[in-house]
Amino acid sequence: MPRVSSLTISITRAIVFLTVLHLATGLTLWLLSFLTQEQRWVRYFLDFQGPLFFVGFSALELYFSFVSWSRFTRGEFMRWAWLLIMISSASRFVGLTIVHAFGVSPVLQAGIPRDFPQFFPQAMVLRQLALAICGPIQLSMLALALVIVLRTYRRFGLLSGFRTVDFVMLGSALSFGLYRTVATVMTLIQENGQISPYETTQRMAVPLLCILLCEAVLLGRVALNTGWGLIAKCWGVYGAAILGTALGNLGVWAVSLGYGSGLLLPLVWFLWTMTAAAFTLGPAYQMEGSMRAKEQLKLSFVT
Repeated sequence: MPRVSSLTISITRAIVFLTVLHLATGLTLWLLSFLTQEQRWVRYFLDFQGPLFFVGFSALELYFSFVSWSRFTRGEFMRWAWLLIMISSASRFVGLTIVHAFGVSPVLQAGIPRDFPQFFPQAMVLRQLALAICGPIQLSMLALALVIVLRTYRRFGLLSGFRTVDFVMLGSALSFGLYRTVATVMTLIQENGQISPYETTQRMAVPLLCILLCEAVLLGRVALNTGWGLIAKCWGVYGAAILGTALGNLGVWAVSLGYGSGLLLPLVWFLWTMTAAAFTLGPAYQMEGSMRAKEQLKLSFVT
């Protein structure tokens, strides 16, 4: 029986454990705020623990992506995919750090001078830039990476066996993406150049998400065809992360319109938490799979 490093196994389990612990803490604090009618409990979660979780997990995601990229040698097709995933992870980490530093997190504002409010307009510009970095830029890099991944699996005949539900989901995502793209273009024409670059990039996030949703459907089929091994789990959780991102954006849009903000807001926050965990688990599974394969190869030489 090949020996498997306990460190690599504990990484994915630790991610799941920390996520569950974070969600349980958030739920407890939310219930305390609801029962006591005191907002200080939920404010602690939103202002301190939440931002630290998102920034910390995005840092882990970047590190795991770098390790996964470094496991491929030059000339390997998947090396380019993981390079783009690493750039996507870096965009997510930089964007989230800036967003929370100039947002609601006192923890990440520790190094900001006390006269920070005087620079509020500049801070808002920087925060909008960060939202573009961890939004459309991150999504576009991930979409390009997944094109390479899907092309690789197609070459090996693993992108097949589609069911009716796959075609329904693909058709729905493509139809909505086409509708949103046309709506965005029409809005830009009607605004006659008056819309800001920030608003333009944010509106283009929806078509990008629809492209990623199509890729998520295909990744799900690949994961099913490959038997849910470690590498299959990597792409499976990436598909779940994409779906969580789409649902999270839909929830934010609903809250902004005032639909069920009291109950929907914590659900959206918890959904973003699970999405962050899924983005971190993706490269963690890839890293674990490559390390396990390396150990098995070493064992074969010994025996």
